Parts: sequence; C-alpha cells; structure tokens
Amino acid sequence: MYALGWDWDRMCAEQARQAAISGIAGVEMVLTQGDKDDPEIELIEVDSRDYFYDINSQKLDFSDNMYEGTTRWVDLEEAQFRWPDKAEELAEHVPSSAPTPRRAAACSTVWAR
Repeated sequence: MYALGWDWDRMCAEQARQAAISGIAGVEMVLTQGDKDDPEIELIEVDSRDYFYDINSQKLDFSDNMYEGTTRWVDLEEAQFRWPDKAEELAEHVPSSAPTPRRAAACSTVWAR
C-alpha cells in the first residue's frame, strides 16, 4: 500500500481503535485528481458518527442492506457557500432556534439499491 501513498499501518490501527469504541469503522475510496491530472484513489477515514445503514442488514459486510450513506452537519453559512444556488432554500429549512450557537444543516450522501 505504500506505493499508492497510503499510510496503511496508521490507518488500519486507527480504524481498529474506532471499531473498538463505536462497533463500526471503515474507509471510503474516492477518486481525486492526481499530480499528472490523472485520477488517483484516495482512502478517507469515515467517522462512524456520520455513517448510517439499513438496520435490517444481517451480513457483516452489509452486502444485503437496502441503503447506506454518510451525513455531516455543517454550518449554514458553509452550506450556503458550497451551494449558493440553494442558499435561500437552506435558510428556509434550517430552524433559527438551533441547539448550538450556530445554525447547522445536514449534508448527506445516500447509496440505495
């Protein structure tokens, strides 16, 4: 894995620690732009607090699930900056009485069968 630029020993140890704490851990393979404008694969650690899955799944590798995904809470201002064409819609759907001093929006990615 060193040839691909991954620090596998550190990543594996951290994912084992996360699995021991929360019961689940993993990495996501994403395509990024390489140094020669070619696609490269990058491993990104998935925070178990952000991962959700079909609770009816019975297999250890979740291959029988109907959906899974990640979600991340971000500041409303950050979400509006990332998606300016949806800024007004985001403001309408985020309550002004958020439990934290800053208003937040959930950004999700869902994979379904």
